Amino acid sequence: MRGVFLALLIAAGIAATIATPAKAENYPFCLTGAVNGGSFDCGYTTLQQCQARASGLAAYCIESPFLSREPKPSQQPARRRHPGY
Repeated sequence: MRGVFLALLIAAGIAATIATPAKAENYPFCLTGAVNGGSFDCGYTTLQQCQARASGLAAYCIESPFLSREPKPSQQPARRRHPGY
């Protein structure tokens, strides 16, 4: 009985270590600087939220370099085609 328990415990430990981590959210703003060794902490939804965290620290906020930037659609309305005159 002890062998079965030990085998289940080992199997659970292995499963826990190889489990796929949850998908991280892609937040638009990152905290970086000397406070975190130059790495990025991209967990902020607004610039103001990031700046509040950076306040008083040797850090600053940037737009996330990890998000793909979709090209903005043209602001001009589409031209209408008129039937031939």
